[in-house]
Amino acid sequence: MKTLLVPKMFMGFIVLLFSSVVSAQNFVGYAYDIETKKLAYTEHHQYLSETSHKVIYKEVDGKKFAEKTIDYQGGFTSPSIEQTNNRNGEHIKIVKKDNKLWVEYKENAKQAVDLEELNVTPSLVVDAGFDNFINQQWNTLVQGKELVVDYLVPSSLAAYQLSIQQYDCDNEQQYCFTISASNFFISMFADQLRLSYDRSTRKLISFQGRSNICDENGDYQDVLITYDYSMSKEASL
Repeated sequence: MKTLLVPKMFMGFIVLLFSSVVSAQNFVGYAYDIETKKLAYTEHHQYLSETSHKVIYKEVDGKKFAEKTIDYQGGFTSPSIEQTNNRNGEHIKIVKKDNKLWVEYKENAKQAVDLEELNVTPSLVVDAGFDNFINQQWNTLVQGKELVVDYLVPSSLAAYQLSIQQYDCDNEQQYCFTISASNFFISMFADQLRLSYDRSTRKLISFQGRSNICDENGDYQDVLITYDYSMSKEASL
């Protein structure tokens, strides 16, 4: 696990494709720019099965610009994924097999593909597996205990320690959590992520932090994403 290199996408990792392990419900995420408050893009999530999750990203005008597939067959906290962003040609592929991760990252259409092989550790979390980790550790987290994971950042071909802990939020029907870098050097370059969950359903209600989807220039914006689980038809891909 690396602890010094500051990854380009650090803290832009989760916009997350958060999902409950047993939920087969489709849902939509609305991403708003933190500064302008304007809608930046939408996420359309669909469960093809309990272990297969697909996400389509759309511009404000409804045009598709990115797609991600998530396969949980190898583990709900460290799934295999593939993501393509047509805005700039960024491509991510993570394959889990035989206690190894094969990570491929292409920064944009003009760059070559970078490859790395990593060992799978008990604390490793990949992409939307973070939501499953939260649900698995729910009772520990809501008691106020801090937990640490090794989160894979594909753009750096490495994992970084992140800590997650509950904090008091205004809504009594929700639990709120912060996610921050455990390493002090990295934390100077990345703000905390803030998540809110429904207390009864344990579904993600909102996410605030750096987006994991870049624009055509390769830049990642700070967003507030709110999730709507009542619009399953509109979530259809």
